[in-house]
Amino acid sequence: MFFHWYGLIVGVGVVAGWSVAEKIDPRVNKVLPWILVFGIIGARAYHVIDQWSYYSQHLSQIVAIWNGGIGIFGGIIGGMVGLLLYKLTNKLTDIWEVGAAIVTGLPLGQAIGRWGNLVNNELWGKHHEPLFLYESILDILLFSLLWHVRRSPPKMRVGIYLAGYGLIRLMLEPLKPNPWWMGYVVASTMVVVGLVLWYKSHTTSKKI
Repeated sequence: MFFHWYGLIVGVGVVAGWSVAEKIDPRVNKVLPWILVFGIIGARAYHVIDQWSYYSQHLSQIVAIWNGGIGIFGGIIGGMVGLLLYKLTNKLTDIWEVGAAIVTGLPLGQAIGRWGNLVNNELWGKHHEPLFLYESILDILLFSLLWHVRRSPPKMRVGIYLAGYGLIRLMLEPLKPNPWWMGYVVASTMVVVGLVLWYKSHTTSKKI
C-alpha cells in the first residue's frame, strides 16, 4: 500500500512539473516519453548501484521497481540522455530552450515527490531530521527563483537549476545516516557545471 501511495505522489509531482514546463515551451510534450523512459531507467540504475550489496544477492529484484527504489540523481542523468537522444533522432534545434523549460518545472515536481518519502517512512536524518521536508522547502525556493527568471537565457536557467539543486544536495547529504560518496560527486559536478553555464551565459548576455 505504501508504495502505491508513493507512486501516486511522485506521479502528481511529474504532472505538476511538466505542466509548468509545457506552459513555458509546448515543445516539451514531444520529448516527454523519451525523458520519462530514460529518467526512470537512470533513477532505478542509480538506486541499484547505491544498494548493490543487497541487489548483488537478489538479482531478480533489480528490475522490480514496483517495490520501490529510485534515485533522483540517476533520473536527472537519464532524463538528459533521453533529451539528447531525442535531439539526435528528431533534429531538435533548440535543445537549450526545451531543457530550460523542463528544469524550471522540475524542482516543483521534486518538491511534491519528496512527500512520497514520508509515506514510505524514509529520508530521515541521523537524528531523525525530516530531510524530505527540508529538501521539499528548498526545492520550492529553487522553483520560485527559476520561475522568476524564466525569460532569462536558457543556458543561464539550466545553470541555475544544476548549481541550485547540487547545492541543496551538498547541504543535505551530510545529514543522512549513511551518505553515499557518489552523491557528493554528482552534486559537486552539478554545481561546477551549473556555475560555468551561468557564468558563460551571463557574460554573453552582457556583451550583447
